[in-house]
Amino acid sequence: MSALSSISGMLWLPGAAVLAAGAAALLVDAFGRPGLGTALVGAAAVLASVLCAASASDGTIAEVVPGILGGGGLAGAAAVIYLLSAASLVTGLRNVPGSRRGGVAALIGVAAVASQALAGAADALVMAIALETIAIASFGIVAAGRGKASREVAIRYFVQASVAVGLLVFGLAGIVGLGGGATGYNELVQAMSSAPAAAASVLGVLLLAALAFKAGAFPFHSWVPDVYGVLEPEAAVFVAGAPKIAAVLALWLLFARSVWAGEAFRNVSVAIGVAAAASIIVGNFGALKQRDLGRMLGYSAIAQVGYALIGVSSRAVGTPLLVVSYAAAVAVAFGCLAALRSEAGDQATLESVAGVALKRPVLAGTTAVAMLSLTGVPLTVGFLGKLFVFYGAVSGGWTWLALIGAIGSVVSFGYYGRVIQAMYFAEPIAAPDETSQSGAAPFDSASPSPTGRARVWPFAILAAMLVAAGTVPLVTGFEWLLRLFTV
Repeated sequence: MSALSSISGMLWLPGAAVLAAGAAALLVDAFGRPGLGTALVGAAAVLASVLCAASASDGTIAEVVPGILGGGGLAGAAAVIYLLSAASLVTGLRNVPGSRRGGVAALIGVAAVASQALAGAADALVMAIALETIAIASFGIVAAGRGKASREVAIRYFVQASVAVGLLVFGLAGIVGLGGGATGYNELVQAMSSAPAAAASVLGVLLLAALAFKAGAFPFHSWVPDVYGVLEPEAAVFVAGAPKIAAVLALWLLFARSVWAGEAFRNVSVAIGVAAAASIIVGNFGALKQRDLGRMLGYSAIAQVGYALIGVSSRAVGTPLLVVSYAAAVAVAFGCLAALRSEAGDQATLESVAGVALKRPVLAGTTAVAMLSLTGVPLTVGFLGKLFVFYGAVSGGWTWLALIGAIGSVVSFGYYGRVIQAMYFAEPIAAPDETSQSGAAPFDSASPSPTGRARVWPFAILAAMLVAAGTVPLVTGFEWLLRLFTV
């Protein structure tokens, strides 16, 4: 145990291991072994998750390298980021074209390390570099999907992200100028507190816009349903969750814990609160209209970021726990979606998953747990995350925002519950005919049943963890859970 603690003290080691595995994945991919590359990055991600979890249990936050914090709750979030990377890669990325599989595995590894850096960024320049690294890797992962639609969506995603980059550059130029060239958060505290409130507020809104785009919050949300709709579900396990953790924690450190304070923070917090309310409304009502499960999860992601922004605006202590619980639940949802698409023959709509519980009870149960945690039903960790955030909002004088969040959670059961109803109570439909007149091939033409079943077990384990994290604290107390994920 002492040896493990000693190793976990080297907070840079998890990221270094994953980056090295990513480089090795590209090397073996060049020799036609993409499966080996995927396995290498996945194994390194598991090791990184264990090391970060050991650092989180220590509870001490320290610098990993200059400008990046780690340990304590930040290491707990990093452990989940690497765990989601491993969950994505353990599927073998079977539906990503073989020629691109090694490259996608390497991109996931790079994006995971950049997500850890963004989540713990204590320097404005580090934040900008990490944010753009995640964006570039995400473009590549989206474009690596099958068909023309993936490339078209990746291009639209890139164009929209370019606008966010412009806002980020303007904001950074302003705060670095006010800080006399300093970029560290600690150095910027004095500069922001002595700067005119109007200038600090405008610069804060510019940085908020850039981070809100990466998180997928209103009004920078239009890319989310399109990307989630075309991403291969195995890759979406990572993309839909890990960057969200990083973006929300970056907002949390920047606005709720570090630089913006006093009147300037009050002004920015109003903008964050408005974005939160609008995200909840747009995301939930947009998801209600969806029949495609990928797009439904895309719209629901907008609403989920809205709940997290409630915590940022009110400085609620449970904000990191909320975003971590969402990321884990949406990873389970997309992992199950991959298997559901294999069952349904290249489609995953409410109609195509009807009666799945009769044939695949474990798959249906795992999906149901994910949907319940996303809704925020008691005995899941998603409920605890929302409970702490809404309580913090009410305590901080943001009762109206907590009320919108609570109503949004009730509305969300209209579409999350509809998935459960379709799996358990709807009449099953016939499987797609491989020899139909259209000549369409089934989604997973190579042994659909074995590969579909192989995908489910890691996500069944994650689903069990969602339930355990939501029930065990009821007996043991919440202190240890908050210590793992509170920054």
